Amino acid sequence: MTTNTTTSVGEMTDVEILRHASKLMQAHAVAATQGPWTSSLVWSPDSHATSGIYSNAHPTGTPASEVVASGRRGARGFGGIRDPRNARHIVSWQPPVALAVAAWLDREVFNAERRVPVYVEPSALAVARAYIEAAAR
Repeated sequence: MTTNTTTSVGEMTDVEILRHASKLMQAHAVAATQGPWTSSLVWSPDSHATSGIYSNAHPTGTPASEVVASGRRGARGFGGIRDPRNARHIVSWQPPVALAVAAWLDREVFNAERRVPVYVEPSALAVARAYIEAAAR
């Protein structure tokens, strides 16, 4: 499990916020189970249809296959993610997506530092702040 190493964005410049979010995204993406990921319906012990997220990097059932995300582990094994829409959202944020967003933030840092005065694209800053806040939870 990755340790969250976030700092307060209140003491950072806008460029530092972008740089920090990019590094954090990259660290989380590299540490995550490689994909591609998929979600599928599973049946929980209480007979509710739920979703699980699995890595397709290795064949299902092999020692290398992995459950990427599921509900809490109980006496009968893994539960599921109750709402399939949440599972699909998690699947949409696979490591290559996070790495692409981090690369965009890096480009924004590069561009911002070359502008006089320094200007940070508001959408990049919003993404960076939201990611840092979410990673701190």
